[in-house]
Amino acid sequence: MHRTLVTAVIPVYAREDVFGTLEALGGFPRAGAELRAIVVDNGNGEALSERLAGLPRRHGWCTVVRLRENRGGAGRFARG
Repeated sequence: MHRTLVTAVIPVYAREDVFGTLEALGGFPRAGAELRAIVVDNGNGEALSERLAGLPRRHGWCTVVRLRENRGGAGRFARG
């Protein structure tokens, strides 16, 4: 059976709502599709960065890329 890979790039800068977004994505019916999410930590403070770093333990289909400084919209999407 052919599986479709669906990848979402989710840039995060000072947004706590990303956790709810990932919960919603995890519950989305995939009907044969494999879900991946790349969360780009765009120079957030230590507290949010630590929470984001823990995402792969909760969501095995999630990867976190940390940028040490805010690179703006284009920079964070490009990194993702």
